[in-house]
Amino acid sequence: MAAKEELFIVLKALQELPEQQRSVMAWHFDGYKPSEIAHHLGVSAVTVRSNLRHARERLKPLWHETGAEGGGEK
Repeated sequence: MAAKEELFIVLKALQELPEQQRSVMAWHFDGYKPSEIAHHLGVSAVTVRSNLRHARERLKPLWHETGAEGGGEK
């Protein structure tokens, strides 16, 4: 799968997340640690980690539906 195609799939899947989970994932993708995300969003680090876990759980089936679980071309 081409990189552009994978990016499109990821962005589309992220749109399916609730706002809080999408926000936390965006900060996470930008390299922030849960404690840093918590500080910026005004929530606890536990809440951030919980949102990350729930977002990953929601994204996993969407990712598998696309057939993209292989992680790219070999």
